[in-house]
Amino acid sequence: MNTRGFGRRRRSRSRSRQHLSPAAQWRKVLHAAYTTAPGSAVHLVAVPFPPERMDFYRDLNPGQANASPKGPEAMVLRAEPDGTLKQSSMTFGSGRFSLIAAAQSLTALPRWKIEGKAQLLESTLDGDFVVTRGAPTKLILSGLASMISIASDQNVRFVPFKAERDVVVFTGTPKLPLPDTNTGDPPTFTVTVSDRNRELNSKGGPLFNVLDILGVSFNTPMINETTVSNSMMFLNV
Repeated sequence: MNTRGFGRRRRSRSRSRQHLSPAAQWRKVLHAAYTTAPGSAVHLVAVPFPPERMDFYRDLNPGQANASPKGPEAMVLRAEPDGTLKQSSMTFGSGRFSLIAAAQSLTALPRWKIEGKAQLLESTLDGDFVVTRGAPTKLILSGLASMISIASDQNVRFVPFKAERDVVVFTGTPKLPLPDTNTGDPPTFTVTVSDRNRELNSKGGPLFNVLDILGVSFNTPMINETTVSNSMMFLNV
């Protein structure tokens, strides 16, 4: 009787494994491939990608998946403390992440804060990135340097240093132009820095985002010394 009872318990456990829902099955496989190691800040999932990656893409972005059924060439995902994965960014049509693009996507550092030889910064890594939420920027960049070192057979390091830079200082009291009275659309106007121009559309939001966007667009640090509160103005490129 003990043997029969043991057999029944084994069959019960077997049935419970078989009854995992399809979504639970692909999530289990995906998380096994996309989990960062303990103490690691960033993880590279190299090609070929597991088939469950497309399940994740379709589940997370059904509208995008209908428009681009082949899926992204590369993704940056964020590993949350509870073990879930959240989308951070994706690339379509532009291929793999370059070193500079990966560094920016993983750390949110502006382009002008990262320097190096152009050939090195444009070297590419083939795969998806998973970054641990809250990981220190220094640790993320160190992991990224190790990845590119292996891929390029070079000794690559990110070294922090202080540098003098030209900056653009915003002063005075900026005012937003009025919307187009015929269409109600936000107005378009031009910001000029030296001999470089950018067209912008005005919308409501915090001023510091304006400077972040302009800093990336012009690849130049932007300093706010205006009289406007940071919560009163936003320009969306």
